[in-house]
Amino acid sequence: MKTTILLVVGLAVGGAGRACGQQAALPVDSTTHKITYSAVVQVPGASQAELYGRALRWLAKQPVSPPDQRTMDATSGTLAARVGLPFTARAVVGSMQCTLWRQVNITVKEGRAKYEFLDFEVQPYVASAAAPAPPTKAQLKLYPAEEYLDRSNGLYYDKKGQPKAYAGSILDAVAGQAGGQAASLKAALVKPNDF
Repeated sequence: MKTTILLVVGLAVGGAGRACGQQAALPVDSTTHKITYSAVVQVPGASQAELYGRALRWLAKQPVSPPDQRTMDATSGTLAARVGLPFTARAVVGSMQCTLWRQVNITVKEGRAKYEFLDFEVQPYVASAAAPAPPTKAQLKLYPAEEYLDRSNGLYYDKKGQPKAYAGSILDAVAGQAGGQAASLKAALVKPNDF
């Protein structure tokens, strides 16, 4: 009973904290003005071929786009693909399943790898075998995630500049998914046996 009460109180406080302006800060490139996660991972002693193989195995475990939207070149050490992960977007009444797409670029060289996650887009639809009907054009449309950063947009922010439920859930999904993917990619590059 105590555990249940603490969990409920914890969830209530956690949700209130985000609603009170503790929205995760997202990295926005000063030149492109796009949300961009990037880093160089140092892996001393690892060859380009080893790092390419580790990055390729990591990418193979991601829900990637069709083959025509992927590029891989072992000689230059580059891999790129569109990756989409589902998330639940909160709304004033209820919630809905969406997909958060992003471009993943990985370049490997002797002893290091650089990754970039960028071009985040929200699709208000998740493909499912259980879906009762084909998706509508509106469900297939992609919305740039940067759209939800504009604090002057009354659709997504209240008068105090705080994100409303829908915008907040999208920004939380960007931060959570990109952070999780960055951590798992770093682990795959550095500790390939633990991946």
